[in-house]
Amino acid sequence: MLMTGHSSGATAGVTQDLPGTPTRRRTLRATAMLIAAAATSMVWLLAHAAGTSFTLMASGKTLTIGLPAVIGFTLWFSGLGWITLALLERYSGSAAKTWTRLAAGVLLLSLVPIFAEHASAGTRTALLLSHLTVAAVLIPVFRHTAKGR
Repeated sequence: MLMTGHSSGATAGVTQDLPGTPTRRRTLRATAMLIAAAATSMVWLLAHAAGTSFTLMASGKTLTIGLPAVIGFTLWFSGLGWITLALLERYSGSAAKTWTRLAAGVLLLSLVPIFAEHASAGTRTALLLSHLTVAAVLIPVFRHTAKGR
């Protein structure tokens, strides 16, 4: 409900949490981060249940990606995306457009190591799905919540 003018009575002093308010934007962005982490966790769990090892081999070293790493990386990079958007909102007149382009570029760059490392087809597929899942959740929500869309 949008209130204009002066308010009185029981509603006096109550702050409306409108979609464009900072609190609402933070809530939507934090929720998107949690949904992205939950979604990548589901990708990992389903792929793991199907026999995917999540083992990468690079420079003679073997790395196995576990569920905690998937959740941690999802939240870490989602947070970096949020920080980037916040900086763009502060210093750019076209934060939503610029952030969306940057996010799409980062997504494309994030796919390169998936195919550069030695890994099974199942691991590559699951990692590809994880990256695309994060983008599918965060890009529209962060863009929608950007100031001055």
